[in-house]
Amino acid sequence: EYSAALSALQTVLACNPSSAQPYIDYARCALALQKNRMQSMLYSIDEDIRSNNQNGKDKVSLTKTDELISSLQKALQIDPTLEEARILLAEVLAIGGDYSIAIDAYRAALETELAKDKSWQSRLDFGLGIVALKLNQGETAVAALLEANKADPSNPFIHQALSEAYQMLGLNEDAFNSARAALMIDANNVDLLAWFAKQVLSLKDYQGETIPHGCSEAMAALRRASALAPQRADLAILLGQIQFEMGDRNGAIDSFNKIIPVQNQEYTLDILPSELYAAGKYLLMLNLPLGACSCLEMALEKDKSANTASKPRLAFPNPSPLDIYSLLAKCRRQSGANLSALEAINQAISLAPDNVDLYLEKVDLTLEMYPGLLSRKDNDEGISTILECLDAAYKIDPKNPDIHFRYALILRMIGKLSSAQSHAEKAADLYKSLQPVNSPVNHID
Repeated sequence: EYSAALSALQTVLACNPSSAQPYIDYARCALALQKNRMQSMLYSIDEDIRSNNQNGKDKVSLTKTDELISSLQKALQIDPTLEEARILLAEVLAIGGDYSIAIDAYRAALETELAKDKSWQSRLDFGLGIVALKLNQGETAVAALLEANKADPSNPFIHQALSEAYQMLGLNEDAFNSARAALMIDANNVDLLAWFAKQVLSLKDYQGETIPHGCSEAMAALRRASALAPQRADLAILLGQIQFEMGDRNGAIDSFNKIIPVQNQEYTLDILPSELYAAGKYLLMLNLPLGACSCLEMALEKDKSANTASKPRLAFPNPSPLDIYSLLAKCRRQSGANLSALEAINQAISLAPDNVDLYLEKVDLTLEMYPGLLSRKDNDEGISTILECLDAAYKIDPKNPDIHFRYALILRMIGKLSSAQSHAEKAADLYKSLQPVNSPVNHID
């Protein structure tokens, strides 16, 4: 029981702070509590690499990292020859995100006698490779990870990291082979299957196309992962995205239908708001706006509650409430639920009162809701709503030609021809500066 051991070691340290070994034991127990720390380090490299994070310091560190660093430094102050303390210090620095310091600590640890032991060598070379990846040092990463692989060739995490390192250097064929090697070692690991699919899809050839067999192998991995973990919605969503992009409309619909909440039925999927939002976007593109609405409405509910979804999982862009309401308005409008769409637009406007596009969307929706305006029938409510929206938008961006175009349209409808002509001329001038050909103003009689 590492937790109990930690508590006992804290008592020992309080009673005997001049002994080095309890400090090492304390750090060892704390690291042991971080289950699969190699996996945790590995699964965090992907986002950093793709966002080109070169600051050498993550924003989030493990709880008590500073405490562990302090314990190991005290041990080394008492006895500078303690090699295990140096190795553990490198790992704590890496897991805590102090990569610029950690890479030097790993190099120093690799010079110790203890590092000659094969198990320690693999552990240290892997750590050095991961830290080098974090610092965008691809060549150093590949060299270190190849050494780690020699010492421990059956470790899938090392092959995963090698794939990322090769990709950083543009060696996509090697990256693909390393990804395959990782999967062959542990083909029933759901997280590994999901990682493989995402990694393979990110490997592009010189023309920007996914490498040969990449899509088919990614889909096969996702299907297997989904069968092993049917509650994981992120797997079905990524599979649906791939199918959609490959032109397999029916396959994509089948995948996304698994995500749609069904009224009066318990929802058993493990899902995040970001995943519901991603599903909503693709369902709308598949012309399934009702399903998209259901996903987005659930996303809004989940956004207000605590996040209980499991980790690690495939990452989808995290939408803001504004993003969700804006997309929900489009989905409701496409499904013909204009009153509900108007509610969503109003919510979006309350979150972004300076967003001109939202006001214009509300204008267009109101015109759909009151078709009598188009035949010059009186409708004070619709006209009032439209003019209020246009007035608000005009205050924000008076040089927006779309605002003047709509002003001209509605003012002409209600018989204010002089004002309509003035706005039409203004819109025409503004459109000419932006897009002189095929301007909407050309269609105003």
